[in-house]
Amino acid sequence: MEKQSSLDQPSGFSKKGIKVDVIIPTLNEEQTIGIIIQSIRSFVLDEDVSILVVDGGSTDRTASICRSQNIR
Repeated sequence: MEKQSSLDQPSGFSKKGIKVDVIIPTLNEEQTIGIIIQSIRSFVLDEDVSILVVDGGSTDRTASICRSQNIR
């Protein structure tokens, strides 16, 4: 078995850093979801992060705010 060099990047790393998947459970979060999404994006590059919002049946504008920010 070949030993991995300390210079080799493990799987899950991009050329710029670690790939990050963020899952955000929500329920009527229209007051905060936009701020949360922007905060996540300010810390990592768009190509290094995947944001998934899981809505629990919100009756406010949570879903439309997420769609407006290209969040699935």
